[in-house]
Amino acid sequence: MNLMDRVAFLLGYAKVSRRNSVSGNLSPRDPSQWFGNEGEQTTSGMDINRETAMTTTGTLAATTLLSDCVAMLPLGVYREKRRNGRRELNEVINHPVHELISEQPNKWMTSFTWLEMSMLHLLYESRCYTQIVRNRAGQVVDLLPHMPELVRFDPDKQRYIIEFRSGPRAFKPSQIIHVKVITWDGLEGKSRVALGKEVLGMAKATDKHVAAYYGNSARPSAVIEVDELLDEGAIKRLSEQWYDTYGGSSNAHKTAILEQGAKLKEFGNSMADAQGIESRKYQRNEQATLWRTPPHMVGDLENAAYRNVEHLAIEFGRYTIAPWCRRIEAELKVKLFTRPERKRGFCALFDLGYLLRGDTKTRFEGHSQSIVDGWKSRNEVRAEEGLNPVPGLDNFLVPLNMAVVDPTGKVINVNKEEGGENDSENDQERPVQGEDEDKE
Repeated sequence: MNLMDRVAFLLGYAKVSRRNSVSGNLSPRDPSQWFGNEGEQTTSGMDINRETAMTTTGTLAATTLLSDCVAMLPLGVYREKRRNGRRELNEVINHPVHELISEQPNKWMTSFTWLEMSMLHLLYESRCYTQIVRNRAGQVVDLLPHMPELVRFDPDKQRYIIEFRSGPRAFKPSQIIHVKVITWDGLEGKSRVALGKEVLGMAKATDKHVAAYYGNSARPSAVIEVDELLDEGAIKRLSEQWYDTYGGSSNAHKTAILEQGAKLKEFGNSMADAQGIESRKYQRNEQATLWRTPPHMVGDLENAAYRNVEHLAIEFGRYTIAPWCRRIEAELKVKLFTRPERKRGFCALFDLGYLLRGDTKTRFEGHSQSIVDGWKSRNEVRAEEGLNPVPGLDNFLVPLNMAVVDPTGKVINVNKEEGGENDSENDQERPVQGEDEDKE
């Protein structure tokens, strides 16, 4: 290794031998290898990989739901401070990283697209990679996502290998955002598609069986039986007359009149039809379980009701979306901020308030109680509901029947004026919390 190669390696841009490239002969010049088309063989006989898994309606609905929910949440840079034992979070919009993660991580992507792509990589491949590009001053200027198939981690040399069109290149761990899920060794994640291949294989086989049943079945919904043998002309004439008279939605439920002993025989749904429908419902519910999504959010409304669907949505945000966000936040904090910045409280956080807040009735009752008890102003409540502040609503309200107690248990008369006694008029007046702060 010459001097220039050594310097390039130390900077994280060293080329490595193609023998160490991802998956042996994998190359970005061969797009057919990008999607893992070999698949996982299942007991049902279906080959399951990322592409075939996405063609099942339950999995497609669940994964797009998860990726969209994470991508739509506001993501920004915050600074955490501790004051009097209390935690304060302030958004830092002038930090260089804030614009990248909240608006545009690179020149051809929005933050929504970047997060959506990263989530899809996590869901189907259990890992996602984003390259961090810094300028000479050490500031982050670009975030470049990479296909999971083109990246691998070398634990022996503690570096990432990424396949480019020009060849493989090595990067230090501090230059790669690597989020992983269902990890066994802390280095690589286990694919949920591979772990749930039997569930996905059954769903795929059921869809294929039902489609073949309807595609190959030539059974009509009804037949007209006659005692005499009809020639082709009579059959065609009878068929046309029947369709013209009773065919179409405008002729539905008309009374049919059959001549010369003709009889109408209808065919209902067979047991095979009903079994196919039930099997598809069951497989859709199984896929919702695999991806940890409520069944009603992937189209299964059989057990959904108005009384519980709102609480199911809250649990979805709390126990499904929140863990995904925490994984991403933890990796962004370590990779995008220096150690001194982290010690000063800088971090990247999702705003989960939209998903985690209660249902409308409970939320409004809580707002009312917090205003009456005097620990929230009316403008603070308006801000939580996405409304603009209104002049005069910043003051806190205090109930007249409440009193302040000192540490010894004695009631403090907050209405007593200096140098005078309380009168009945003063007893009806109590200072509103916040007014003293304005005077100061």
